[in-house]
Amino acid sequence: MPGRMKVLVSACLCGRNCRYDAAHKKDDAVLDALAGCLLLPVCPEVLAGLPVPRIPCQLSGGDGEAVWKDLARVLRQDGRDLTETFKIGARLAFEASVGITLAVLKERSPSCASKRVWIDGRLESGTGLLAVLLRARGIPVFNEEQAAKGLLFPEGNY
Repeated sequence: MPGRMKVLVSACLCGRNCRYDAAHKKDDAVLDALAGCLLLPVCPEVLAGLPVPRIPCQLSGGDGEAVWKDLARVLRQDGRDLTETFKIGARLAFEASVGITLAVLKERSPSCASKRVWIDGRLESGTGLLAVLLRARGIPVFNEEQAAKGLLFPEGNY
């Protein structure tokens, strides 16, 4: 297991009540998998100034990569467009992530998803806005299921 590597983690996985429903998704398996690492908990949506609780949002027209290309949007459940707010949050989280070795992000989130995300009311293959930025920098991005299965350090280090 690596020493004190710096790992970006979705704040909700660390037990912070920052989700749209004011809850958390604390995941002890994730925290156990990252024992010994220096954790950087972030919530891009809170960094962008969105309240807790807040009206749920999802992607429309494509995943986070499509949003960065201005081919898709982030819409609140009531139809309000929050694309620019989500971009700000992703950029702020990305800027805070300097020096990280990897990221463990909450699956299905419009900001954090690494494999599957809500797009137009369906759970589809795709990524969230922050995951796109991190991968573009070459940072490995994992979700909580991968962390729970011990897939973060297959070779022992990065």
